[in-house]
Parts: sequence; C-alpha cells; structure tokens
Amino acid sequence: MDEYLATLDQEMSLTFDLHPPGEMKTVFVGGGTPTALTPKQLEKLCQSILARAGGQIEEFTFEANPGELTEDKLRVLKEYGVNRLSLGVQSFDDDLLKAIGRTHQYEDIVSSIDAAIRTGITNVSLDLIYSLPNQTVEDFKETLDIALAFDLPHYSGYSLIVEPKTVFYNRLRKGQLPLPGEDTEASMYDVLMNTMAKKGNQPI
Repeated sequence: MDEYLATLDQEMSLTFDLHPPGEMKTVFVGGGTPTALTPKQLEKLCQSILARAGGQIEEFTFEANPGELTEDKLRVLKEYGVNRLSLGVQSFDDDLLKAIGRTHQYEDIVSSIDAAIRTGITNVSLDLIYSLPNQTVEDFKETLDIALAFDLPHYSGYSLIVEPKTVFYNRLRKGQLPLPGEDTEASMYDVLMNTMAKKGNQPI
C-alpha cells in the first residue's frame, strides 16, 4: 500500500505537470474504499493531494466503508479538510450484506455516521444498491426507510451491475446467483423514485 501511494503521488505530479488543472474546487477520492488505508497512509494521501490542489478546496470527499471507518481515520480526514463522506452502505439488511461479501453490518453503519458527525464531518451521503440476490421490494423499502430516517443531505441509489470476470458473474453463469427479475428490479426503481420525491429529495 505504501508503494501504491508513492506511485500515485508520482502520477499526480506527472499528470498535473502535463495538464495543469487550474483552480480545483472539488476533489473526490473514490475507486472503492480509500478508508482501507491506515491513518498514517490516509495522512500521506491527503498531503499528496493538497500539495497539488492549490487554493481552497470547497468540497473534499472521501468514499468510505462503514466497517473500516475508525475515529482515528476520521480525525485525520477532518484535519486535512475533508468535509464530505460517501458511505458505501448498500443495504441495512445484515443477511444481504453478507450475501454480497460486505464486511460491515447494520451497527457499523450507525456507528460510522455517528462518529463522522461527532468529528465534525456532517455532510454524509449514503450509497444504496437494489436488485441484490434474493432481495425483495419490501427489503428495499425497509432499507430506504432506515436510510432516510438519518435525514442526511444526499442519497444515491444504484441497481446491481454484474461485471464480467467477477465472482458474481461466474455464479450467474452457473445459475447460482438468485437475482430479482426485471419486473422486480423495475418496482424497486419506482419505489426509490417515489420515496425520494415524497421526502423532497432529488433521486440520483
């Protein structure tokens, strides 16, 4: 991981030399789960970004996995100006989370949201996935209701996409991945749009 961060720092330096970005108002650190890094590694990454960003970043976002987001990591992010977290919640159903290989559970999500707000990072968004294996429309409704009860500023909803050359893809080819049908997926999408509209949120 340290070698990766050193290489990333070099890549940023080379890219910015070739293509100066000018004023950078937003920075989004995603690509999976940056919070898999240790606090010390997160500090190094933030230093690399800020050394090249120049000026004042208005929105500095990190993607985070609820099972890996410790208070030590949150303090580092806050210290370096991170003011938005995108939590990969996916679902509030522990059985569904286990089925899709997530390491966090319901209680980890609640703890992460509470810890972020205590640290002073109040701009928290939740990523939710529907059309998961064995998921019902009622399951997704429950996840939405729980998510919206936190009254956070942003929610994102995505249908599951099975990518080639993944474990899910191989299971699907073997008939071992019980995904909801197209009609059920469409119903989940309708639930997402209608529920968000009633809450006054613009679905994304």
